[in-house]
Amino acid sequence: MSEKSDELSKVQGHLQLLRSEYVKLQNKCSALEKENALLKASHGGLSAG
Repeated sequence: MSEKSDELSKVQGHLQLLRSEYVKLQNKCSALEKENALLKASHGGLSAG
């Protein structure tokens, strides 16, 4: 049973790291979306293309 317990602990630790990275990426994405909206507003909503 110890082997399964160790494996479970490893998987839980990995999941915790993935959650942490996901939250960081979500926050970064949100900040970039806000910055993008501000830049669009300051340039009259014009887009290249």
